[in-house]
Amino acid sequence: VSSTLNTTVPLTLTTPTSILLTNTALNMGKPLILNADSDSSGGGRIAISNGTTISMGASNLVMGGGSCTSSGCNAPAVGTGVGTATGILADQATISGSGGRLWMWGQGGL
Repeated sequence: VSSTLNTTVPLTLTTPTSILLTNTALNMGKPLILNADSDSSGGGRIAISNGTTISMGASNLVMGGGSCTSSGCNAPAVGTGVGTATGILADQATISGSGGRLWMWGQGGL
């Protein structure tokens, strides 16, 4: 079982956002999946704003689009439009872990 945020539109974590997965028996090794273009339509970016903290413990963090699993996604998160053309943006955010894997696939748009 994973914690999954699926959306067909942009996914934005604004300050102050904190996601904390501690190393407990309940969530040990269970991934957090941020999927911003789950319908693979070519429009859905991930933006993690200044001041946001994601602390993963020993869990994996997966960011992308399409169909996602704990190992990765089959499509990128896609940025579109002026000022939102970055597929994955982590603007002065803090992402930390202790043994998990970070998997990201983003694609800039026009």
